[in-house]
Amino acid sequence: MNRQNATKLLFLCPDNSIFSPIAAAWANELGDGHVHSFSAGLSSCKRNKAAIEVMGETDITLKEQPNILTNELLKWPDLVIAYTDEAAKHLPLPPGLQLFTHDIPSQLNKSDKESIRQVRDRIFKQIQPLIEGIKKSHRKQLRLNKTH
Repeated sequence: MNRQNATKLLFLCPDNSIFSPIAAAWANELGDGHVHSFSAGLSSCKRNKAAIEVMGETDITLKEQPNILTNELLKWPDLVIAYTDEAAKHLPLPPGLQLFTHDIPSQLNKSDKESIRQVRDRIFKQIQPLIEGIKKSHRKQLRLNKTH
């Protein structure tokens, strides 16, 4: 599947340092080209070094520079997934754009690698069925297009 036909996912969290970049990285890795994902935050901060290291354990690289949410960026995705209700309640969503939330405890020790591993694994378990559903839908659409 080419990138133009991929389902576009935008993952959001308050500062785009841990939750949303991990989710976007998993989605891109698992998506096999069916998904193009991006992460952003409501405010700016540096990418969490422990999150970079923990995702590196899975051979997935997180980009160093986090992105800040803009109105323009909200026009891009097919689906928005917000980590924490705090991120979701500040979103000026365009009409018709779907929003899903996954609440992950915000009281996370952001320097504790074991805590971040638990978050990484929890996000994987949340993202995997979503991505599998998208891939299944794309395969079904391809079969329908071939029969018509």
